[in-house]
Amino acid sequence: MRKVLVIIGVLFILTGIVGGAITIGSNGAFAMTYEELRELYKDELHDEHKEFTGELKNAVIYATSAEVKIEYSDIDKMVVDYKSSHPNIICNITFNEKTGELKIEEVSRHAFFFLFWFNVGKNEITVTLPDEYKDNGIELVDIRLTSGDLKGDLPSCEYLKLNFTSGKADNVTIDCEKADMYITSGNLSITNRGEKMDRISFSATSGDAKFYNFTADESIYEMTSGNLYVEGATGDVSVDKTSGNTTLAFAQFDGDIEIESTSGDSKIMLPGNYGFDLEFDRTSGHCEIQLPIEDSDNITRITFDDDTKTHLGSESDNKIKIDITSGDVVICPVE
Repeated sequence: MRKVLVIIGVLFILTGIVGGAITIGSNGAFAMTYEELRELYKDELHDEHKEFTGELKNAVIYATSAEVKIEYSDIDKMVVDYKSSHPNIICNITFNEKTGELKIEEVSRHAFFFLFWFNVGKNEITVTLPDEYKDNGIELVDIRLTSGDLKGDLPSCEYLKLNFTSGKADNVTIDCEKADMYITSGNLSITNRGEKMDRISFSATSGDAKFYNFTADESIYEMTSGNLYVEGATGDVSVDKTSGNTTLAFAQFDGDIEIESTSGDSKIMLPGNYGFDLEFDRTSGHCEIQLPIEDSDNITRITFDDDTKTHLGSESDNKIKIDITSGDVVICPVE
């Protein structure tokens, strides 16, 4: 009987908390602006401002729920500002002068009484670096977002790691030698502002991805669902997709192309008059070539309507291999 009374008492307490939360909402808390809410609960929020001097070698940002912005200035120091929107999330900001690592890490502290906090804004992490780091490379940029957005020009680096659980990178620019990018759910729009990269690896579960000026010796794109657009491709390019459309616009056709897709249309756009060795295998769909063939001045359209593997320009060093279950393929000039 005592256990039953205890359980009933706990239920009454929970009901009171929920009811109080609803009452607060009905009395206008939901109508508060973010700044008004911050002012009301300013003692519970955890804003941070840190400044560091020294040589930056590694920039590491792990965010649970934040909008991350990278900026530059002519001051000779690193500045990190954290604007909190939730009393149960803190941000640890450190710089190791010996290793040159700037580390910014959001930490969520699970506290029951903040379950009913009304989030009306995102946490913000603003990193301001000396101008030199935009073009003079550091060793590593490692950014992981559980939920949030990434904006700005990332520091020039040897190795770039991007890992998003959900979120987006909109109009972000990079400058690196090699990059590994992993997206569980979200959209990307990234431009390479630097020179030709050594290697690019991109993996996504869902979401659309757009890459501009993505010149590299080797590029690997793996997606479960979503559309892929790559502009300025060079070197060896490999695409493995389950569903969604693929567009590859080449700046220079100087490697091999391989596309494997379960469903979705693919377009390969090549500059100039290139010969190539084409291997096309499909279950449903067709391949149409809208390029000059064998040094012809006329554009020849060739459509493959059977299931056999067909080779074109077998003496060429450039190879295109396409294996699709369902979808159409077009090989055409760059628009």
